[in-house]
Amino acid sequence: MTYQAGNTVRLTAEFKDWEGVSIDPETVKLIIYDYRYTKLSEFEVPTANRINVGTYFYDHVFETGLFIYEWLATIDGKPSLVRKQISISNV
Repeated sequence: MTYQAGNTVRLTAEFKDWEGVSIDPETVKLIIYDYRYTKLSEFEVPTANRINVGTYFYDHVFETGLFIYEWLATIDGKPSLVRKQISISNV
């Protein structure tokens, strides 16, 4: 999906245990990379950004370009991560 530069984009992630049940991680981070996987930003996601059990959001304003964002969480002492790509244009 492509978004317009300068707008706030709400990024969301849902975390589940091995049985597929939604679970709140011990820690949640959002890491933003450029298209070459150079880290641009890293944010600790607070519990205030919890929508429901296991579902978190982070609002971010992007400039023009292609980015990869990574949700990194700790569940039962083990890492859990998801990466997605987002495209930002001037149009």
